[in-house]
Amino acid sequence: MGQAAWLVAAMLLSLPQPASAEDCDGTTAQMIACGSPNLDRADAELNGAYKVAMQNARAMGFADKLRNAQRLWIPFRDAACAAEAAPHDGGSIQPLIRIGCLTGMTEQRTQDLRRLFPY
Repeated sequence: MGQAAWLVAAMLLSLPQPASAEDCDGTTAQMIACGSPNLDRADAELNGAYKVAMQNARAMGFADKLRNAQRLWIPFRDAACAAEAAPHDGGSIQPLIRIGCLTGMTEQRTQDLRRLFPY
């Protein structure tokens, strides 16, 4: 496993874990299963931040621009994470790299939206 893969695995394992955290210490499949709830949480937080951002953008008259930016950001995130995971295609670590990337980019987008449009 390359240095980047270990870094992503360590990052995912340091995030809040499901109730049975002991199941996250074993196989790559177990680590992926533990990373999926973190991605789900990040997506939910992004949805909340986007909702607030859209309310503010509507009030300020540029909701279309924010909506278009978000619609472009989603395929960009997916493509960037596919590229990041590509060196590991066919390997068991590939999905873990992809989930870690998706989670990180989603969390960053949430921070960006909250910075621009605080709650």
